Amino acid sequence: MKNKKELKAGDLVQIWDWYREDADHTAALKLANHGDLGYLVKRLTETEKHVSGSEIWEVIFFGQDPPAKSPVNSSWLHKVDKSSDIKKVEDE
Repeated sequence: MKNKKELKAGDLVQIWDWYREDADHTAALKLANHGDLGYLVKRLTETEKHVSGSEIWEVIFFGQDPPAKSPVNSSWLHKVDKSSDIKKVEDE
C-alpha cells in the first residue's frame, strides 16, 4: 500500500475498504464505493479527521451521472499509478 503522505489533490485512487463480517460470516459493513475509481479533490480540514486520526479526503467519482463527491478515509484510498494497480472486484 502506498504511503498516505504521498497522496495529493488530483491523484487517481481506487476505494478499497476492509469490512467487518457478522457472526454468520456475511459482510456487515462495506462502503458503497468499494472498488470504484475516483480523483482526490482536496484533503479535508483537521476538524474533519476520522476518529482514528486518519486523514479524510474529498473524492470525486465520474462513474455516476452527475459525478458525485464523497468524503473518504485515507486508509481506504489506494493510489493508482498504472493500470495494473487497479484491483478487480469479485462478483458477489
